[in-house]
Amino acid sequence: MSSLETFFAAAAEAPDAAQVMESLPLPLIVVDAENRISCTNAAAEDFFRIGSAKLRRSRLERFIPADSPLIALVRRAREKMISVNEYALNLDLVHMRRGVLIDVHVKPVGRNTNS
Repeated sequence: MSSLETFFAAAAEAPDAAQVMESLPLPLIVVDAENRISCTNAAAEDFFRIGSAKLRRSRLERFIPADSPLIALVRRAREKMISVNEYALNLDLVHMRRGVLIDVHVKPVGRNTNS
């Protein structure tokens, strides 16, 4: 078997993107241009203490205040089409009375700023 055949054989058995995303131990949230949540993983459900179906019917601002630094990072990444990282960000959550320190990695995906 050639190395190319080996590659394709291995790729055929590889998990798809949804399986990989779901297996990540860190919360992952995908939002559209209006900050509507379109995709989450199990770690995001645990973090927000809300099921994925309810998360996906909501805007990010339902769980994170609109004046949060996280919302500003998402906006900046989207407008400039750049990756943005912030470490030890104090994130206030609407459903919790206290903030949590998080590391955030924001990256636009797709062909345009609508993704």
